[in-house]
Amino acid sequence: TVAIAARGQERLRQAAEAARKPLREALAMIEQLLGLHPTMERESIAGSACKRLALIEAASGMAGSDARALEAVKRMRAHYARAEALAHAADSSEIYYPALNRMAAELVCDASRPGWPGFDAADTAFVRQRLADKTRNDPDFWSVAGLTELRVYEAVAAQALAPALAAVAAEYAELQRRVSGSNYWRSLYDTTRFVLDSYQARATAAEKRAGVELVLLLEGFAWPA
Repeated sequence: TVAIAARGQERLRQAAEAARKPLREALAMIEQLLGLHPTMERESIAGSACKRLALIEAASGMAGSDARALEAVKRMRAHYARAEALAHAADSSEIYYPALNRMAAELVCDASRPGWPGFDAADTAFVRQRLADKTRNDPDFWSVAGLTELRVYEAVAAQALAPALAAVAAEYAELQRRVSGSNYWRSLYDTTRFVLDSYQARATAAEKRAGVELVLLLEGFAWPA
């Protein structure tokens, strides 16, 4: 049994390294491009690569993986914050994308710290308004899902996911009735799981149950039977 467990751990290490290497190479390349000419899109791509690195490190379970995952999340937060600032400067209607990812990173690497002030109320209101504008004028999956995603992040920040869960689940279920494409839902599942896995460590029992229920709901949409 010990030998089987050891072999499984070694396969996991090899899989993590195989996934980690091309991501690190891609991140180094995009960061070189950012040094020449930063754009919202490039910063967002770099942020996404950092998020994937964090997910790989968290899943690997190897020595030092927690510290490496946290460092990747901090880099993710920085890239998405710069993307958000560039979107502000350009008055981009797509600002909600880097903003939501920056908020996700904050929940993972900042929210557990004593004294974390929470999300800036004005920034959050601005993101909600841009999402509402997009949903009203040119709706797509991400603008509609983003409004609910924002609700989830605010609830996690306030440690109040349990009372918000029924409304969140109803909104996602209604969206799934209209858009059932699994690739959309798998991306949303990944980011939600990214946030809620870190929340489990500090959540109350009721909040943990709410997190598990939400993840299971999205898992069902992402990988329907």
